[in-house]
Amino acid sequence: MDLGYTLVKTHREEVYFKTLQVFDVSKTLDEITIAYHLADKLFMREFRGVLGKDSRSFMPWYVGVLNYYLQLSLPIEDIIQVQQRILKDSVTGWRAFDFSKPTLRYLRELGYKVGLISNWDNTAREVLRRNQLDEEMAEIVISSEVKLEKPDPAIFTYALQKAGVTAQQSLYVGEMWLEGLVQSALQPIVG
Repeated sequence: MDLGYTLVKTHREEVYFKTLQVFDVSKTLDEITIAYHLADKLFMREFRGVLGKDSRSFMPWYVGVLNYYLQLSLPIEDIIQVQQRILKDSVTGWRAFDFSKPTLRYLRELGYKVGLISNWDNTAREVLRRNQLDEEMAEIVISSEVKLEKPDPAIFTYALQKAGVTAQQSLYVGEMWLEGLVQSALQPIVG
């Protein structure tokens, strides 16, 4: 399993919706959700490792990409300040989808060994613990801990070895279609 937007989510889309309202910009939550998805996809494929760093090092860049996908030309520094103000007044953090824990538990009850492979910083285990998802995981592989990142096939090979299973015995579940190197690493499953 992947972690972000597969098992847990933030309310970043709602925060951005409120942020844009401050600038008298009207975008739907669906438009904002798609823009976030595209920005995440771009960063994960083209700028590997950046999203796992301190957000202060990439946030202006990320907001610029987000605005590009929303076809907006707004002052990035001002947007970030408004977002921070809105975040101070709201409950933040990664929260499990309602279906996450029951689904993981059900899979375990069926006899499946459930694990995690995630590109995440050093907060991943806390996110898992706070949402009580760690207790459903047989194995946990986090990029910042193993110094490997998706889509590098090495992280999948590492996870398979750690779990003591083959690619043919495994299935990866995530919110995005993984291409290129990941497909070649998992070729025995689909080929």
